[in-house]
Parts: sequence; structure tokens; C-alpha cells
Amino acid sequence: MFKKMSLLVAAVIGLLFTFGSEDSYKTTVGSDSGGQTVTLATVNWESEIASTNVLAQVLQEAGFNVQITTVDPAIMFSSVAEGQSDAMVGGWVPTTHQAYAEKYGDSMVDLGANLEGAISALTVPTYMEDINSITDLTDENDSTITAIEPGAGVTNSAQNAVKEYDN
Repeated sequence: MFKKMSLLVAAVIGLLFTFGSEDSYKTTVGSDSGGQTVTLATVNWESEIASTNVLAQVLQEAGFNVQITTVDPAIMFSSVAEGQSDAMVGGWVPTTHQAYAEKYGDSMVDLGANLEGAISALTVPTYMEDINSITDLTDENDSTITAIEPGAGVTNSAQNAVKEYDN
């Protein structure tokens, strides 16, 4: 599954770089980039690390030097918008990172999705067989929800769910 997903991401990114610019007919993979450095911002999530490294490989094969910087999601968006980073592939919109997309979107160029159909949700271990929705949760795991870093939109969603549901 991971191999197929990586190949799909590589193909989409390759197509974006091949056909995504106004002068795409003049672009060839492996063209002399003059050794320019491209800085990619990413977050420390397995899916984004993989996608970023696929993009880095494509850029390296095109002759670019690539620097990958791992940051918080808010910094990932702001660094691209402010020109401190050249690109990112880790924006989960329209849900998880929508607030960042709205804040910084006018200062960035959206080249399209590199992954479609992914969901972000609360999950429970398989041994919690009777838990099928948020409303089924009571005092499991000492009433603790473990989330990812504070800057992620999914963490905000989890915090809002805690406020919204009585249980």
C-alpha cells in the first residue's frame, strides 16, 4: 500500500512540475537548475515526510539542491507565504489546516492536491469493541484523548469535540 501511495504521489507531483507552469512546454526533467537550492517545509507526520521526500527526489533529479525543514504546521504555512520556504506538500485542506489556508492563501500558489480522500478522525484501539462514535465514550483511558501537536487543526477539532459532547 505504501509503495503504491508513494508512486501515486510521485506521479502527481511530477505531473504538476511538468505541466503546472505557463512555460511547461519548455521544461524538461534533468534541466540545468544551476544548482539552485529549494527549501521544502514539512511537518513531522509520516505521510508528509514521505510526500516531501518524494518531491525532494524529483527536484534533485532535476538538478536542484534540496533542503527539508521540519516545523509546526503554522510555521509551515507562514514560511511558504513569506518566502522563507519554497514549497510544502503538507497542507490538509479544507479541514485540518483550513484556518492557515485562509490566513496565508493569498500569498501562496496552490498547485492542487497531492492526496485525495484522506480523513482525519478520532480513533480507538480495536479492544474497545463497543465504541463506535464519540457519544459512546465515557471514562475510557481515564477520559484522555491523545492528539498530535498543538498547531494541528485536528487537535483543535478534538478540543472542540470535548466541549461539544457532554460525555
